Amino acid sequence: MHREDRAWYMGAGVGQARASVDDCNPGEVIPGLENTCSVSSGKNTAEKVFGGYQFNRYFAVEAEHTRLGTYTQTLTSTPCCPAGFPSTRTDTSVYTADLVYGAGIWPLTKDFGLVGQLGLGVATGGKAFGAKIGAKYDFNRNVGVRLDYQRFDLYGPLDFDWHIDLFSANVVYYFR
Repeated sequence: MHREDRAWYMGAGVGQARASVDDCNPGEVIPGLENTCSVSSGKNTAEKVFGGYQFNRYFAVEAEHTRLGTYTQTLTSTPCCPAGFPSTRTDTSVYTADLVYGAGIWPLTKDFGLVGQLGLGVATGGKAFGAKIGAKYDFNRNVGVRLDYQRFDLYGPLDFDWHIDLFSANVVYYFR
């Protein structure tokens, strides 16, 4: 391992995020009722900042803060009230996620490589799990770029499982 392979780094990125429901948990959200769930699926601009330490050419640890955009969750339960009308609960929030990732790096050339990461952390409303894959290119020993596809699995304030997919472009600075 070369000393050149080890470095602290920081970066920032911007991209497009989209949300969808994974599981409405019918019968668990409001027992005995028929539940339907939705989350806004319009595109949101997402921004992120991150920093980490690269131990060698193949492994790094990274912390990341991401602002994922504004999403509206809706939970409708039928029947609800004595007249049988549905009950609807809605939550609109700006979603952020703070995760710590372990990163595996597969260098294909001296400057170009593939990156895979798994992480755990917290998001608006509860726990979050994140996974991402991407490619990186280093222009020189200090500056590089990454293109990432990232998925955040979330458990929101209305108690159903959903996820946000994020495609982003990132600039990285290495302190070497």
